[in-house]
Amino acid sequence: MGYTIQSGDVVEFTDSSSRLQRRNVTAIGAGTITIDGIPVSVKNGFLIASTNQRTNAINLQRLNANAAVLGNNAPISNNLRINIYRTLQGETFNVNGSLFLVASIPNNSFTGTQVYTDEIADVELGRIFANPIFIPNPPPISKYVISFGNQMFYAGGSNLNDQNSDKVFFSNGNFPEAVPLAGSNDFNIPNTDDDITGIGVSGTTLVTTKNNSLWAATGNFLTGQIEVVQISKGANIGCVAHATIASLGPLMYFLHTNGVYAITENQLYPTDDDGNPVPLSFPIDVIFRETNFLPQTRYVLKRAVAINYTKDNQYILFLPCEDIQSTIRTANGYSTIFTYDYQGKNWYQWINMNAAGGMVVIDDDLYFQERRFSGVNGNVANLYKQHRFYRLVDHADHAGAQNIAWKSSWTDLGQPEVRKKFCRCVLLMDRLSQLLQFNNPQMVFSTYLNRISNLQNTIANVTQVDNIRNSSWSFSGWGFNFWSGYQDSFISINLKQGTVAKSIQIGFTMQGINMDIRFAGFQLEAIPENRKSILR
Repeated sequence: MGYTIQSGDVVEFTDSSSRLQRRNVTAIGAGTITIDGIPVSVKNGFLIASTNQRTNAINLQRLNANAAVLGNNAPISNNLRINIYRTLQGETFNVNGSLFLVASIPNNSFTGTQVYTDEIADVELGRIFANPIFIPNPPPISKYVISFGNQMFYAGGSNLNDQNSDKVFFSNGNFPEAVPLAGSNDFNIPNTDDDITGIGVSGTTLVTTKNNSLWAATGNFLTGQIEVVQISKGANIGCVAHATIASLGPLMYFLHTNGVYAITENQLYPTDDDGNPVPLSFPIDVIFRETNFLPQTRYVLKRAVAINYTKDNQYILFLPCEDIQSTIRTANGYSTIFTYDYQGKNWYQWINMNAAGGMVVIDDDLYFQERRFSGVNGNVANLYKQHRFYRLVDHADHAGAQNIAWKSSWTDLGQPEVRKKFCRCVLLMDRLSQLLQFNNPQMVFSTYLNRISNLQNTIANVTQVDNIRNSSWSFSGWGFNFWSGYQDSFISINLKQGTVAKSIQIGFTMQGINMDIRFAGFQLEAIPENRKSILR
């Protein structure tokens, strides 16, 4: 047998078990080559090649010397592999041994289990496992996942394991994929008639929600010192959709069947003078208290989604409506977005936006996605982005008539308890001319008394007409102004004589072109016992 291998070369070859070997040549003889390491067997006639390059020799390689041969049902993986680790024989992981790589095999996605026979000696094991602290043990099947502190929390139970339906599991610190076996890293939510519907964070408190109850968990989750208490026991308030849970600093917003509520740490906020929870959505309470007659116009609250858009201080809530004739669950054109400005305490309604697939904020830009709605060119769903080019407008105020209707809340002046005689209303309002157009706002002002909520009491037409075109954005024909900055302007409206009520609601409607305004606030004046005082 002839060869060109010399002592000291590094050779590569495949042994009889089809494993690639790399050994150092310690000696050569007449027809023999001695290598280091444990003995290994090779097939007859198999090539043993040296990795060393010499100037007096050339390397020849025959293409397809050993062509790939695929057997029946052999797995073909798209670069997905399974790493198999084990300890040395006689050792135990986390006791007296470490994990070493045995093999990296292709993942067969067509079967739930794969069998691998380990025939590798301890001295031939691969690299040591990079994480020797915790075994990567997956969590139980769960519906809801959230990050809290340096841990991952899993809730919602498993369809095949009822005992997990009232448990919350959590990972080890800084190791989200390491969830020890049941009994060590979990805590129970008291078993009531309803199931877990979501999980969120309010300040330093982990909140687990059910359909009709809320539970706060505090303590040290790493050491197992956990206290679980019910929030507003007896209020029958819970969360109907996990996707509507959003954290806002110490607050957590969520959707209940009666509206949007907030939690601060371990109590509902706000409350009335008697301590009863008040929904943040009280100004639009009719949305949740009344059910639309046509099925395709009813809100499917359990598939609602929401997000905290901190760029504009908004809690954006998407309420889907679904067609009952279709077997595919998708939001239709009656779906609506309600936006809560938690800085100005106002609600707005956005239409013609489908966010059934969820919303996300990336670099202060708001993205929202539909779900199985368009179906154009094979697309399952379309992704949209809210523009932030403020020279663009979302309505053609100068080309077509715009309809607007606004009403205040009954509780804008606090809890109505004492009857008062209202005498005047003052509106803080400015005309806008951002697009260098001639604005001519005209509105119908009206008031409503709490004892007859839907009957207009005082009705007044508020009109501004001037001949100044192309005025700056801060110009206001209702008050004194300068070009140097923003100036307040007030509209005073005398109320109908004898307007006595515990609470009064104001509103106005506008319909026409060139009517962009800025409504900054209002105040009501009352006369108790011949003395005038300003309530707001």
